Amino acid sequence: MGGVSRCELQIERFTNIVTTGFKNFSQYVNSGTNPIIFAPEGIVKIRNAIVHSNEEKRKQLNKIPDEVKSEALQICLWYIELSILKILNFEGEYYNRCFYGRYENECHEIVPWKKK
Repeated sequence: MGGVSRCELQIERFTNIVTTGFKNFSQYVNSGTNPIIFAPEGIVKIRNAIVHSNEEKRKQLNKIPDEVKSEALQICLWYIELSILKILNFEGEYYNRCFYGRYENECHEIVPWKKK
């Protein structure tokens, strides 16, 4: 099972709409000839360019704007935070880092698996 599939299995229970607060990342992954529907695929592409580095992948990585890399990092941190909260069976409110540009008191929400 590839990296994208493992990520999708882990986070599909959270939400499919994670990139709405990250306009640069959304525009980047949806541009080109093969738009990416699910954020983990975009994250894995950036990760693979770093981890499985060769000259061609380094060139591709250098073409990715810093804003996109920064937003990809925020999404990764969000996935990790939600995974930890799920493992701990947390069912309350948490600070959602994906609500970019809002006031802090507007960024608290119920964990996604409790909303249903």
